[in-house]
Amino acid sequence: MRATDVGSFRFDPDVLVRLIDIAAGDTSRKPPRLCDRCACSEFDACHCGGAGSSWTGCHWVEPNLCSACADRPAAAAAIDAESRAA
Repeated sequence: MRATDVGSFRFDPDVLVRLIDIAAGDTSRKPPRLCDRCACSEFDACHCGGAGSSWTGCHWVEPNLCSACADRPAAAAAIDAESRAA
């Protein structure tokens, strides 16, 4: 069973450390590129399709928007934003 099958997702440790540094006020390094809707990064793509060994990840369609989120209806993205804020 993969972690994504049970509702969790991969998150690159370097991205996490950079976000912690930014929260602590350290702006000496460039912030990571994250999707505004799902927070995937250039190092941790969303799962967009495929089964088994044919895993397919997302790609950037705008500076801060991945292809998986661009394909989702806006209402679903709004619900996601509300759940993250809670």
